[in-house]
Amino acid sequence: MNLKPKTLTQAFFYANESDIASAYAALEIFSSLLDQFDEVREFFLHPRITLEQKEAWIKAAMKELKAPAGVDSFLMLLIKNGKLLELKAITEALHRIKNEALGIAAVQVESAEPVTELERGHLKTMLKEVWQAKDVEFSEVLNPELLGGAVFHMDGQVLNVSLRHKLSKVKQVLHI
Repeated sequence: MNLKPKTLTQAFFYANESDIASAYAALEIFSSLLDQFDEVREFFLHPRITLEQKEAWIKAAMKELKAPAGVDSFLMLLIKNGKLLELKAITEALHRIKNEALGIAAVQVESAEPVTELERGHLKTMLKEVWQAKDVEFSEVLNPELLGGAVFHMDGQVLNVSLRHKLSKVKQVLHI
């Protein structure tokens, strides 16, 4: 069976749509464990570890995480089909699908300085309006070359209100 990550992601989303936030959180935690701990990754990829042992570990972990029913079965499907190493790509795609379904705008904020909680609140209100979202989820990237202000990235759209960008515009107008 040739299962593609996109197909797996969509199937997981539709199977867990009623509790997608919890299902996604469980997958994300498991994916992080695979990425961060060589021992965990080696356990699940080692051919001498039986499927029953892997399944017991997954069931115990998902029970501890209070994951919705079916998350453990999905992980076992990935293992049985040799797709476990694609879990990171699957969780990233699922994150986008989940956010779209829940009306959450995932915005990357690039700024010269860290964004304060007060600024985050104001930005959240403004960006919810601009991108007509129910909520806004931030990720931050520091870039001292911006000098001030920020650049917002969402779904291929860019809103550049950085000082560097404004100075560049002034330079163009003055033909410097």
